[in-house]
Amino acid sequence: MKQRSGNGNYFPFPRSIFKHEGFKKLSTSARLLFFYLLEAEHQYTGEKVGYFFRSNDDLSSDTGLSNKTIIEAKKEFKEHISDLIDMGWVHWWVDDKRVKKSKKKVTSFTIKV
Repeated sequence: MKQRSGNGNYFPFPRSIFKHEGFKKLSTSARLLFFYLLEAEHQYTGEKVGYFFRSNDDLSSDTGLSNKTIIEAKKEFKEHISDLIDMGWVHWWVDDKRVKKSKKKVTSFTIKV
């Protein structure tokens, strides 16, 4: 069951994650990104919405990892922990006339732990 602390000082996570065979195969950077996404899930989701979205630039800025490292970590997620995290649609925002795509491309995330 997911818990939300609301105070920003900590976030709970299941310790069983460290025994997950796929998690053990992740690079240190991918693990850092996973824990950031776990914390972001607590921050950006609620009772009605179970997913959130971030761009690679946002993730890079938030974690201090390079865009290249973010992309590689997301590949590791698909290979090793797709049962723990769902990286859904990749989306560009489109203007009202549905003509021009934004420069910012985002990925949706759902944490399944």
